[in-house]
Amino acid sequence: MKKHLFLGLALGVLLASGCSSLPEGTGKPKVQVTSCRLAAVNQAAGVYVDYSVHHSLSKPLQLKRRSLEVSLNGRKAGSLDEEADNLISPNLESSFSVFVPLNSQLRAGRDSIRYNRMLSAAGRCSVKLFFNPGGDDSFNPGTTYTGIITHGGN
Repeated sequence: MKKHLFLGLALGVLLASGCSSLPEGTGKPKVQVTSCRLAAVNQAAGVYVDYSVHHSLSKPLQLKRRSLEVSLNGRKAGSLDEEADNLISPNLESSFSVFVPLNSQLRAGRDSIRYNRMLSAAGRCSVKLFFNPGGDDSFNPGTTYTGIITHGGN
């Protein structure tokens, strides 16, 4: 009987430790938009979106896909949804800069962005990162910057 009691106690401790939550500070990665700036690359008007990613897990994470969306003056101006192959190291901030071409603006607006360095617009830049595409979406972080976007950044 004593043997069964000890075995039951050992199993209880094992189950309790196995069900404990993640250590404090770990969890899904955090993403932050650090700047959005108007730009022209090879005569294509667009917005550079700079963002950083940080996580506290014990192993590096593989970024598999990223989705970015840019709105200017309240209208969707461009989007980019692409496969990614970046390894995000733990406990280090990784920074990225992605050019989002403006694919839905009138020609006059695109020309203004390409040639007018004094231009500024009310903008919104959204970033969504996918470490587990098709799986648990709560682990895939996203964020949005809302503010004035200029050629010089924000």
